[in-house]
Amino acid sequence: MAASTPGKQRPVPERRGVVLVVEDHRATAHVIAEGLRLEGYEVTIVGTAKAARQHLDTQRCDVIVLDRILPDNPGLQFCTELSHTAATPIIMISGVGSPADRVEGLDAGADDYLQKPLHVSELRARIDAVLRRASAGPQSAAISGPHGLELDLRANEIARDGARAQLTRSETSLLRILLEHLGTVWTTDELAQRAWGYDTAGDANFVQLHVSRLRRKLTSVGMPKDFVRTVYGVGYATTAAALATQQ
Repeated sequence: MAASTPGKQRPVPERRGVVLVVEDHRATAHVIAEGLRLEGYEVTIVGTAKAARQHLDTQRCDVIVLDRILPDNPGLQFCTELSHTAATPIIMISGVGSPADRVEGLDAGADDYLQKPLHVSELRARIDAVLRRASAGPQSAAISGPHGLELDLRANEIARDGARAQLTRSETSLLRILLEHLGTVWTTDELAQRAWGYDTAGDANFVQLHVSRLRRKLTSVGMPKDFVRTVYGVGYATTAAALATQQ
């Protein structure tokens, strides 16, 4: 082994956060872990849902990177369990990444969803984004919208005239921006930046999936179907009718 050259050591990166990687494929887990450690993250690897539960019972982490398929528990089921019992952001990783697969992951409670093979730089950017959102936290407990809509920022829930629907944390972030800026037309990149802290949407389908799922939940509590409308060639906005109800 060659002797190290004085003054050539890699600088110690700034500590950025604690990540729990739940991935049973050892090679994949170690690539993720080493890449994140070089960026200043403290990383622990476990290979099963049981080991993840045991770790979380005694150790704090800032974000969970969760494989969709685990040997002892379907990743989607485990993701839902985690999202209901802890406020820790979850990024799901998977070998499948069709729009339907991503919808399933996000509906299960994941804050983000990335397809394998992973680029560690992209994973790091997504981790940074969910940590920024988590650290910001809600400034108020609830937001009132048009047509009697109420958004509970802590419970991630919408309610109207007695009807309720559960949102994912990502959907709550999106709806919050739309309600706080009624009538504003947003590009997909602007929504990605304001709602989730991304520099760009990266994939326009990511925003489209969130909007589609959010629309279904809004209509389930009796909101107008066109409350969140598509502005073709630009992005999305709340309807002018919705804005008028606030004036």
